[in-house]
Amino acid sequence: MGRNSRQSYPPEWQTRVDQSYETFTQVLENHYLTHDITPTEGCLELFGFLHKNNIQIALTTGFYRKVCDIILKKLGWLEGLNEQRIGTPSTIIQASITSDEVEKGRPAPFMIQKAMRLLGVDDAQAVINVGDTPSDIQSGFAAGCRMSLAVTNGTHSADQLAPHHPTRLIGSLREVISIIEEENI
Repeated sequence: MGRNSRQSYPPEWQTRVDQSYETFTQVLENHYLTHDITPTEGCLELFGFLHKNNIQIALTTGFYRKVCDIILKKLGWLEGLNEQRIGTPSTIIQASITSDEVEKGRPAPFMIQKAMRLLGVDDAQAVINVGDTPSDIQSGFAAGCRMSLAVTNGTHSADQLAPHHPTRLIGSLREVISIIEEENI
């Protein structure tokens, strides 16, 4: 059988895949519904600085919308967002985009580009992307962001993120404040 030929799988495999996915989503949703959720270190300070300086906040995630909404609701960040998950300058965040709302998730640039469209940002050089995974870094570069920062207090360490050449490695979201001030953004 050639490499590009289509392989036929027994129908029961698809049933097993569907059942496994259903179990996975139930476990994931239950986890976030039953565990405490707190913002990562420096997040609230950064959000306060961004609000004070009229800088919009868009959150992108690889989670699907239901899980994202569970998390946002527990944090109190869903309040004030409309059905498209767009807020106003006074809401905690101004937009939330999940990977199931775009053609492809990370490392493709589509979530960042959608956030830009929703918030009326025409120039990717006005965007600073911050993430804690290699695909986060790559999506920022793919979108043409001014910076694609890697925060090392999340899912990946500095040693794991450095080979992906982020604009800068930072230990906390709090450090974004000084980067914005240094860059006069």
